[in-house]
Amino acid sequence: MPRRVLTDEERHRVNAYEQALEAALREVDRSDYDARFRVAQAVELAHPLSVEMREAMAQERTAQFADLLRKVASTISLDRFKPDTPWGLVVYRTAYGDDATWRRMLDELQDPVTSLPYEPAPNPELYTRHRFEIMDHLPRIGAEHCLRG
Repeated sequence: MPRRVLTDEERHRVNAYEQALEAALREVDRSDYDARFRVAQAVELAHPLSVEMREAMAQERTAQFADLLRKVASTISLDRFKPDTPWGLVVYRTAYGDDATWRRMLDELQDPVTSLPYEPAPNPELYTRHRFEIMDHLPRIGAEHCLRG
């Protein structure tokens, strides 16, 4: 599917939105997630962007990121990797109780890797072997040895 390109006017609106969001978030404590959410909603109302503009901007950013990955991939010598060996990230769960939030966070991490349109893939040989190792089971990660406050 061909990537939609932002018009100059749309790019101006997206930039205004992003600058307003950055400025507003600087005024809020990083650990106050409710306040950060309210600030983001206020910026959304003040600088509305269509779904199409958001998707076009996301695709543009994805393409920029994929270009960087292609540069990195060109410097990697594949003969240093075992054939068909997976690679990726290990994600440890450190807070328990809200499973819905945990699942949303995992989706936020995994979706860009699995669903965004990297065309062509940055490095087809490595891209297909990318995995997330999710460590969220207390006994499995040795949580019985965690220090308690």
